[in-house]
Amino acid sequence: MLPFLKEALRRALALAPLGAKVVSLLRLVFRRWDIISLLYLYRAENVAVGLVNVLAMGKK
Repeated sequence: MLPFLKEALRRALALAPLGAKVVSLLRLVFRRWDIISLLYLYRAENVAVGLVNVLAMGKK
C-alpha cells in the first residue's frame, strides 16, 4: 500500500469513533432519544471496536 494512503487510512480510523459519538449525541439532542437508547448504542459501539481489535490481533 502506498505510504500516503496508509497514513490517510490510519487517520480516518482514528477519527471514526469520535465521529460516531458526535452523531449519537446529535441524535440524542435533536431526535429526543432517551438515555437508555444511547447507552445501548455505546455498548454496541464498544462491542464493534472489540471485534475489530480481535480481528486485527489475528492478522499479526
